[in-house]
Amino acid sequence: MHFVADPDARVGRTANRRKPKSGPVSWPRPSASSVADRRARLKEFMLSEPAQSVREMSSELAGLVDLALEQADEDRPNTERAYAGDQRHYIAATESAKLDFLMPTREFWRSYFTQLASEPQAEGRPCRRHRTVLRHAAGIAALFRQYGLTSPTRTSEHKRLMRKLARFDHRATHKAKPLSRPVITKLLSHETETLRGARDAAIETLGSNRGFRGASITSIRLEHLTFKPKGVLIGWRHQKTDSTYELYWVGVRHQKKHVNCAPCALHHYVQKLNLPRGPAFRKIDRWDHVGERALSPKSVSYLLRHNLRRAGVPHYEHYTSHSYRHWVVKEGIRQGWSDEEIMHTTLHRSRAGLRAYIEQIDPWQRVPSDSLLDKQTAESTDPDRGWRHDA
Repeated sequence: MHFVADPDARVGRTANRRKPKSGPVSWPRPSASSVADRRARLKEFMLSEPAQSVREMSSELAGLVDLALEQADEDRPNTERAYAGDQRHYIAATESAKLDFLMPTREFWRSYFTQLASEPQAEGRPCRRHRTVLRHAAGIAALFRQYGLTSPTRTSEHKRLMRKLARFDHRATHKAKPLSRPVITKLLSHETETLRGARDAAIETLGSNRGFRGASITSIRLEHLTFKPKGVLIGWRHQKTDSTYELYWVGVRHQKKHVNCAPCALHHYVQKLNLPRGPAFRKIDRWDHVGERALSPKSVSYLLRHNLRRAGVPHYEHYTSHSYRHWVVKEGIRQGWSDEEIMHTTLHRSRAGLRAYIEQIDPWQRVPSDSLLDKQTAESTDPDRGWRHDA
């Protein structure tokens, strides 16, 4: 610890000093003794009495812990599964190279990620997308954090490598096919007398009215639903761009004169479900047995394609849960809504995210129709090129 003879003499200098930003660090060089010490401390903790008591706790307490983890991070189970697979792949590669997976060299790190980004996933399949490579790096970083060591993903060498590897991914990002009014009419034509039908109708009307994400729909809880004369108030804690986990309310208005009234469908489903609290949208089998856990976000895409196939909609496999979102943005643009109105409806946080949907739906939507050239030049004929520029 550094001591100063007169502490008050440097108060004025240190008060205005800014805290340095946490940028890229140099390549970590842990020694074998430090890595062994970290592993021994982690093993000692796993064998300690608190860790053993967590393993031997009752099923009720384990369920409460799972519920708390689910409320803290809705994507935690899926993320942990993906990270575990990435870590197994990385550890196997270091073992084949006869290296310690906590002390990789620069050459191994560069060759490992280069091969990961350039080689095909399987025979006849293309290379991995760049976002998959980035997720793979995040899984390896979580492995280093588990041992309390600095991850090489924070270094400037890794960031430069990721920018270079982005060139391997030359494919366009796959976008979901937007829904249309005839498709929605066919989609909402199934029966709602059974509990499964009422659940699917509630999901479809919520998606087609507000364009909510699949993760947002599956995170709705029964205790956070408040039905009012004007509609329903839905409380959310989990959003893709929200890190505060605060409960905020979103209103959906009644449309009683229309078939796709979201509050009516949701109220009908909640009455048939007849449960006081817990996840609103759960797994329901053919005998109307209700599960305890909420549906996964991927289940919203599966249910949409399943109901579209039953309704006889062609190319149903091109639709996903984001098709609801594309439909709301497309219909809002067609009706002349402003960007603020569309963002308020779909709960977009930035205009950049909204522009991605607009460019996917119609790339000519926000392009000016008038040229910057004067009218006389635009209507002239170029004899050299043979072009006729008609207004």
